Amino acid sequence: MRCDPDRLRRILKDRKRISSRPRGFRRAAVLVPIFERQGDSGLIFTRRTETVSTHKGEISFPGGAVDPGDRGSKQAALRESEEELSLPSRQVEVVGFLDDIVTLSLFRITPVVGFVREPCSLYPNPQEIEKVFEIPVTRFLDPVIFRTEEKFEFQGRPYPIYYFHLPEVTIWGATAKILKQFLTVCCSWDPGRP
Repeated sequence: MRCDPDRLRRILKDRKRISSRPRGFRRAAVLVPIFERQGDSGLIFTRRTETVSTHKGEISFPGGAVDPGDRGSKQAALRESEEELSLPSRQVEVVGFLDDIVTLSLFRITPVVGFVREPCSLYPNPQEIEKVFEIPVTRFLDPVIFRTEEKFEFQGRPYPIYYFHLPEVTIWGATAKILKQFLTVCCSWDPGRP
């Protein structure tokens, strides 16, 4: 499956994006990095080290807290991607934004969708990133690998936790929530449909 940059730009521009601003939540941004290999699109994920201050060992998109010097979520996501993966901002074509999500760890995350231009080599920062994964989008479209649990209550409501179980990795929590949103909005994915 190939994700077309112009099509994604139109989809993300034409939809009403949900921006949440809950009090007491720290702003963060992640890059949802799309790459192309032999006519197919994939996504880049990282496994955080066990020594980082938050979300130790978790699978994530590159990104982090919005710093006071950042000019918004886009710059924060690109800066963090460069710090974590040595991915130069000029190598990323940003096509839009997904809805903000809030986490149980009190972050408000803005997902920034961008295409990584080739050629590009990634060099993970060993202080922050243990491993980099490149996974084709088509692997996520199989509803068998997806499940939802509602085991937390958050702000008086059940809070769904999403999981994508692949043989080599399980993606869950905030990253799975962003991934589910990306697949639904950008790939017309319906997890209830085989």
